[in-house]
Amino acid sequence: MPFCPPLPATGRASAPLCPNVATRMSAEDFNAYFASNFQCLDEIVPELHSSKGIEVTITPEEVYYELLRLQNKSPGPDNIPSWVFKTSAVSLCHAISYLFNRSVRESFVPPCLKAANVRPIPKTSKPASVQEFRPISLLPILSKLLEKIVMKKILLPAVIDKISPSQFAYIPRPGSGTVSALVVLQHRILEWLDSSPGIVRLLSVDFSKAFDKLPHQNIINACFNFDLPISIIKWIYSFLSGRQQRVVFDDQVSAWTPITSGIPQGSVLGPLLFCMAIDDLRPHCGNTTIVKYADDVCFVHFLREQAEDRLQEEWDNLMDWSCSTQLPVNLKKCQTMDIITKRSCTINPILTVDGQSVKQVNSLCFLGVHFSDNLKWNAHFDMVIKKASKRIFVLRNLRKCGCPTHIMKKAFFALMRSVLLYAYPAICNAPRYLHARLLRFESRISRIIGDPISPSILDVADSLCYSLLRKISDTPDHLLRPLFLINHSRHTRHSRLLRTRFTRTERFSSSFMKYANF
Repeated sequence: MPFCPPLPATGRASAPLCPNVATRMSAEDFNAYFASNFQCLDEIVPELHSSKGIEVTITPEEVYYELLRLQNKSPGPDNIPSWVFKTSAVSLCHAISYLFNRSVRESFVPPCLKAANVRPIPKTSKPASVQEFRPISLLPILSKLLEKIVMKKILLPAVIDKISPSQFAYIPRPGSGTVSALVVLQHRILEWLDSSPGIVRLLSVDFSKAFDKLPHQNIINACFNFDLPISIIKWIYSFLSGRQQRVVFDDQVSAWTPITSGIPQGSVLGPLLFCMAIDDLRPHCGNTTIVKYADDVCFVHFLREQAEDRLQEEWDNLMDWSCSTQLPVNLKKCQTMDIITKRSCTINPILTVDGQSVKQVNSLCFLGVHFSDNLKWNAHFDMVIKKASKRIFVLRNLRKCGCPTHIMKKAFFALMRSVLLYAYPAICNAPRYLHARLLRFESRISRIIGDPISPSILDVADSLCYSLLRKISDTPDHLLRPLFLINHSRHTRHSRLLRTRFTRTERFSSSFMKYANF
């Protein structure tokens, strides 16, 4: 009989694990492994002297509406589920707003809101060691509610305009997200190669447990760099310090372990604080741009001749930044890829400190999209079709159970079409024979379901691109808006607001830019 972990406080069952895993692993084993990711650093406590608190008042009405919007998620160590706060919102909003105002004005976060339960979730179907599990941190509902209000009312208004537009993760501004990051990366590559034959070098950087190893001192320093009020910096320091966690596994509870580094897993403020801490990671050379999605970083280096190659300087600068921030780089997962249109040009590999070269690849995966050095999308389409094909068994089982057709279609839309069309605006210049593969896959699904699928997958793909273009056109501060030319002299109702630049190559003219011409 397969082993099933105990039911969470919400009453929903967790994913079953292998029977032999439970007999070999304990909560203390997981606790020791997860705690090993933290860095024990001698941090300098900042001298934060301020006689004046934050002039912000959290009203009971604000707390009331935030309580009503709570999602049904597992609670933290206090075991108070979200439905308790939602059903008692009228009675609790005044008391909670009083506590939140005291916390903000006194720049103090109570210790009971800084404790977390950690549940190990397997990365594979048959995990054999604690290294094949990832931690899922469960914080108290009240803690996340306080973070959400502080972020909305205090932190975001002060930093959202100061964070570099090269960061596309966790910042609630128009155009953030993986699709926009990939569109920008693809656009920069094609734009450079469209001007004249040249070379584009990509450097994909991977950090080792970045969210766990980031020193708290770096976050506090970033708060000073963003000119935050001293009182809110004191509150953030109180929010980060003195945190602890324990592992809950198989009816076992480990001892409490202090969290000495990193951002709080599962928190609301953590991702924003991480983006603030790594915002000073910028290109060193003028012919380099950078695309960041949290800890996923890609340097794009442009050159026309071998003499202009300065990517080694970018790597050395990255290593210096890594040492100064104590955020280690995973050398085994860093990759470089060269897109060369001048075949007579030779490129030197990037050398690490110990004299080894960074891995050179022909296909580089960034944010789930495979970029190839020949500018083709065969590797990416192979990957997404293979991934979607593994999920066909769901439709076959639904058909055996006599499931209605419309339910099977919804399963296809959610499990397979979403995979096939992921980040489509960035890969829309793929040739027709690759698009035909998508149509053949959809025809295969239609035969399994027993009914044609409408609209077709290519029509949905085009609608995704048009929808993104409308958002860019209607939003003046959209992150993708600088990719287009703005038509300021529109005299007729048929003239367009967004115009594309002059293009010489077909691969650039058939990219996402083409939708502005229709």
